[in-house]
Amino acid sequence: MAHSAVAEPAFGMRDNGRLAPRAALEVARRLIAARRVLNEALPPMMISSPGLDLLLALFVASEDGEAVTLRSLDTATGASPTVMLRWVGAFVQEGLVERDSLTCTLTAQGQAVVHAALASVMAAWQEGVSPAEARSTQ
Repeated sequence: MAHSAVAEPAFGMRDNGRLAPRAALEVARRLIAARRVLNEALPPMMISSPGLDLLLALFVASEDGEAVTLRSLDTATGASPTVMLRWVGAFVQEGLVERDSLTCTLTAQGQAVVHAALASVMAAWQEGVSPAEARSTQ
């Protein structure tokens, strides 16, 4: 197998702005872990985002080739079944999620939206935040 002159990174951004293989999955897993730490450190009202948790859980499951039940989404996100069903319904209406009586999956559009968001996170991590940007959020 011939190798190109410039090796593609195993983790991170490619020159074309797309995430390298497996990088989107790693970013999603790191975000989930960070959100769990924040959920333990801060009052729930400060960090709660069941919609984001839902999309990340569906993305990781999709990348791992696993089916996601509605019950497992309640557990993965920490949201009540009622709240989770509302989020699932909203994402179904937006064309991001498909569901049947037991399972949910991201649509191709949902995969693309989450992947683009994860690429933006990775780019921000790699570029860092300027001091002016940090001050403007304080």
